Amino acid sequence: MKRQIRQRSLRKRSRDTLPYRLILPAAIAMLLIHFLPTVIGVVMSFTDFSSSALRDWSKAEFVGLDNYADILFGNPIQTEKFLQSALASLVYAVCSIVGIYLVGLLAALLLNGKEKWLKPLRGIFLISWVVPSVVSVFIWTSIFSYDYGPLNYLLVKFGITEEKVYWLIGDLAWLPPIVANIWKAWPFAFISLLAGLQSIPDSLYESAQVDGAGVATFTIEHCSDYVLLDEKLEDAPAAPEATQAPAPTQAPEATQAPAAGETGAEAGGIGFILAAVAVAAVL
Repeated sequence: MKRQIRQRSLRKRSRDTLPYRLILPAAIAMLLIHFLPTVIGVVMSFTDFSSSALRDWSKAEFVGLDNYADILFGNPIQTEKFLQSALASLVYAVCSIVGIYLVGLLAALLLNGKEKWLKPLRGIFLISWVVPSVVSVFIWTSIFSYDYGPLNYLLVKFGITEEKVYWLIGDLAWLPPIVANIWKAWPFAFISLLAGLQSIPDSLYESAQVDGAGVATFTIEHCSDYVLLDEKLEDAPAAPEATQAPAPTQAPEATQAPAAGETGAEAGGIGFILAAVAVAAVL
């Protein structure tokens, strides 16, 4: 009897620890690839690390916060360079995140539907995501090239600019990395937002239209949960109850009107979808 109880306890403990054992290899890999180098970099920032200490780290003397003091309050030239680098990193991060989210949201709204012909278009939109990063760098370096880049050729051809523009050096050098990053990463946001859109039941849209609620507002909020990996909105399950408020004779009329409007909107949106596909193909 005691042996059976012990075996049941072991099996229960094994089931409880199974998720942790499954994620352990990935956690160890993340620890070695991301966390450990970050810790090493922070430790090195508190030492007088130089090329002579590459083989023997014990030669790097501990200097505390002197490196940070020199950058912030020491040499004015170093301080200016540091602030420029920090500002460039901030602009790159903010513009990339906003651009990735907006492009992914637009594509998800255009291709949100149950039609079969939308499936191959979704696959086309994932091309930039599966392209290797090295190939993406070469592509965009060629596009923004001063001498033979197609961007400068088109700008001069159509009279937008009189001369070619230096995109990869100078004051505009911050723009190409942002554009390339958005082009590379927006399909991930597109897939996440599209999954969020397709998980919204039709009853929510019908309830929102009956009650006069903002459809766009709760649609974007619902999709944001999939991008931020948060839980679903607590208000979403309560929305279908709003259909019980109108009188029984009014409910069918309210639900039939959006159906006719939706078919017209879908027919009218085909042009926008084809235009988006054309833009994606050009990119």
